[in-house]
Amino acid sequence: MKPELNPYSILSHLSRSRTSGCLEISYNTTKWSVILQFGQLLSVDCSVESLDRLIHQLYQLGCDVAAKAVNTNAESSGNLSGERLVRQEIDRLTIDGLLNRTQASQVSMQVTKEALESLLWLKTGSCRWKQERLTATQAIKNTESRVDLSKLIEHYQQRLIIWQKYIPIVQSPHQRPYVVNHRLLEKPVAAGALSSKALNQIAQLMKGISLRELAMWLKQDELKAIQLLVPYIREQVICLREPSSSFKHLPLIPEPDLPDISVSNEITLNYRSHLDPSSEIKTPKKIAYIDDS
Repeated sequence: MKPELNPYSILSHLSRSRTSGCLEISYNTTKWSVILQFGQLLSVDCSVESLDRLIHQLYQLGCDVAAKAVNTNAESSGNLSGERLVRQEIDRLTIDGLLNRTQASQVSMQVTKEALESLLWLKTGSCRWKQERLTATQAIKNTESRVDLSKLIEHYQQRLIIWQKYIPIVQSPHQRPYVVNHRLLEKPVAAGALSSKALNQIAQLMKGISLRELAMWLKQDELKAIQLLVPYIREQVICLREPSSSFKHLPLIPEPDLPDISVSNEITLNYRSHLDPSSEIKTPKKIAYIDDS
């Protein structure tokens, strides 16, 4: 039986104690490393990452030139784990002048936040704390990324409550939406807030990208985007297939401790990858706007 783990409690304790060092957490084959300085968060890295994800983030920030310059061949070499590969690529793009310090800090913080959220969803695992001082180079490099860990934990606790409302329909932000029958996009759906035109525009992006990436292209918080899509997923106008192979190793949205948190009358949708072959794309076309407010 795997040991129970409470990341909220562990990180809150480290934040209050204002300590410096690295917390290493393992869950099956997935690993996280959390770097703290005087109780403040400098970075979180996860071994499940991809350069495709970095490309999506760079496009979202408007760094198109940097996105096109990402060296995706480095990922297939297998010499570095995901998180080191992504950080290394951000450093390279910065050195090459394709990202300024502000942009590099923004995308680095996005990597940190996504890794932290997945870490906080763990219920089991093992951890090890290494108390150590950062080198002068590490401290300078991470100064702009330092954030209040306790406030960030509280933020993700509130987000988790919202995520849990959609568990019967959505089990992971890395699930990939797709449309089996485009004619269904023209039919009205109960509680659906999107016009058929807007829905067709969104469907154009559903070619292998995840719910999280789709929300990025729509310039929406992913929870708001999922709230819009839920009526169509419930009616199977939009279907969800499992996350891509690397993201399968991340924890799913944890079940709520209290039974009354989940939404009533929701149906459970199993992964349906057999209905639609995966069609991965790296640079989907952007939609400038959706005509529904």
